[in-house]
Amino acid sequence: MSAALTAPEPTFRPTVRRLWSAMTTYYTRADRIDRRCFAVAAVLCTSGLAHLVVQAVVGGPWDGPVSWRKPADFGVAFGLTLATITWVTRFIAIRPQLRARLLAVFAFACVVEVTVITTQAWRRVPSHFNMTTPLNSVFAFSAAGGGAILILTTIVFARAAARRDPARSEERRVGKECRSRW
Repeated sequence: MSAALTAPEPTFRPTVRRLWSAMTTYYTRADRIDRRCFAVAAVLCTSGLAHLVVQAVVGGPWDGPVSWRKPADFGVAFGLTLATITWVTRFIAIRPQLRARLLAVFAFACVVEVTVITTQAWRRVPSHFNMTTPLNSVFAFSAAGGGAILILTTIVFARAAARRDPARSEERRVGKECRSRW
């Protein structure tokens, strides 16, 4: 058989192994708040994916104010957001105690948002701007409060990220290749 007819060696498995190894190393070396936030993020993503299964089994509309799409979207989106914020904030010059408190508050707000959306989906009532009953009002204001907390903590993290960190060198902040292009 000639060399032209042989298939190239698949690189998918080694890449997945390296990625898995990097993730497990990062997780084992991470702070306690990071591990907890990653665990919460995994639960939120799992909840979202489980609601895709519910949609497939139960059926119903995919769009509109009462659908299984909303808990699926919110679970996966907030899970990925929490994991990303947890990871990215490791590179921000911010006091570890402040970062831990902000991450805990951010994670709590993510859980509140997903819980409200999921509960309202299981109750088969709209989740946003629904103030038809006192319970629906509590859920609507809880979601609004959670959203406000998410915005405020994100602003604090963004301000910390925008501050100049004298401990980091210019090369680390802006790569040499970026500076040479400008």
